[in-house]
Amino acid sequence: MRLASERWNKPMEKVAALFTQYNALRYIEECFDMFHVEGDEAILEDVETYLKGRGMREGAEIGG
Repeated sequence: MRLASERWNKPMEKVAALFTQYNALRYIEECFDMFHVEGDEAILEDVETYLKGRGMREGAEIGG
């Protein structure tokens, strides 16, 4: 969430709310075996893909 906050220029509270709304923390937990060997950037890219697949609109909720 820290990296998402920095990349999206959003406060941690907003990022946490988005992760909760789209069940991203559960997704991260389910993918832990894969994620623990990847770097932060790769994990965030995967989570961003997941969020977009769940209906989060880039620009509306992430960037603007």
